[in-house]
Amino acid sequence: MPKNPRDMDLHNMAWTISSLDMAIYGNPIRLDYIEKIMNNYEKKYSEINQPRIIASLKNIERIMLDRIYTPVIRKRLKILNYGTRAFLISAIIVAFISLFYRMSWLLYVFYSLFILAVLLLLLNYIVLKGIDRKIENLNDEDYLKEKEFIKSINQYLIDLMAKKVKEKNANPRDYRIPLKSEYKNLEIVSRSTFFRKYYTAIVKIQP
Repeated sequence: MPKNPRDMDLHNMAWTISSLDMAIYGNPIRLDYIEKIMNNYEKKYSEINQPRIIASLKNIERIMLDRIYTPVIRKRLKILNYGTRAFLISAIIVAFISLFYRMSWLLYVFYSLFILAVLLLLLNYIVLKGIDRKIENLNDEDYLKEKEFIKSINQYLIDLMAKKVKEKNANPRDYRIPLKSEYKNLEIVSRSTFFRKYYTAIVKIQP
């Protein structure tokens, strides 16, 4: 959640839109925050059905665990993450020892550890890219139904946020939204990159 925002309502809305979109692709989200925010929205906007949205998010999470993030994949990712950190930390420690005690031969150990860390990092990236492709090609009827439902809620929130930004005479660039899916009524301010799998957008202000 953002700290010291100019407008908490707009920040919460941007955060919620991003979180809902990321959930579609299996990214972990703060479901307790979503539940509170949606409970508040449900009181204000008739289009918001909080129990239905939470049920949809939980269903997506279940499908992801069953079809994508299987125990084998989760174990593999955990090993790669821990391995990368262990080799990087070891490399840093060895580098400090080598410099402090002037033991130049330890630099070879440092290079070896660093290369292993980089290789594990690349392997982790390859595994994650494979997961992304599986999610993009996931042809599960329940998943596709829930995905479209969450996207429809997000589109409603995006349109609503655009109106609120205009009403409050706020700067939409203060409320950037990281996203993976495509939506209407948005202006892209930065595209996804090799290292970043999402793009960043702001709501369009209609004249």
